[in-house]
Amino acid sequence: MKIIQLALVPLFLALSTSAQIVSISPFTGTLSETFEGMPTGFQSTPWQIMGGAASFASSTGSAIVGSPGVFGFGIGSNDDNTSNNSAQPSDGSQFLGIDQGGAASATGTITFTQTVSQFGAFFGNSDNGSGSPAGFNVKLFDTGNAQIGSDQIFNYSRPGKDGLLEWHGWQSSVPIQKVTFESNFPVADGFQATPVPEPKEWAVVAGVGLLSFAAVRRHRKIPQT
Repeated sequence: MKIIQLALVPLFLALSTSAQIVSISPFTGTLSETFEGMPTGFQSTPWQIMGGAASFASSTGSAIVGSPGVFGFGIGSNDDNTSNNSAQPSDGSQFLGIDQGGAASATGTITFTQTVSQFGAFFGNSDNGSGSPAGFNVKLFDTGNAQIGSDQIFNYSRPGKDGLLEWHGWQSSVPIQKVTFESNFPVADGFQATPVPEPKEWAVVAGVGLLSFAAVRRHRKIPQT
């Protein structure tokens, strides 16, 4: 009985801990999307991405799969593209972009079929129309569509105006079902995500842990004399 109590303490502490989101460095997830091989040009959304493990939709109803030089960070608000030049893929030769037209901003939504604990991507965006950086806003949501923690906000401004995308990633103590990103002509590439194990998988892991712990206790037991 003591073994079970000891094993359940860390689990109880984990469940009782408040939701936390922390920034994480680039990682290679079980799920990924680089947009390589997808038809280029503007297409209606939603799309199936990450091998069918997620879907993507844009607030404008369409998005572009582009290559270098195709999507300028300033179309509409800064036609000479001097703010951040043209978007460059983070890997391969293709990336995702949303042309917001006359709207103030555009939003992309990623919905996972299975919850994930980590998500990250390479992002970029146009300026605010006056040459200053426009904020990039990312939100994470749980299975009940409630936002996890606060907005994750950052600025994109490339020295030298090279159009290279920049990594931003997060890990959440609450499983993530949906991610939204919103900005001025947002661009993204190299999506990475780590799924949360299904309950059956957790049961197997917990069972193996209990058996291993019990085996260690038996091995260390001092023989009666």
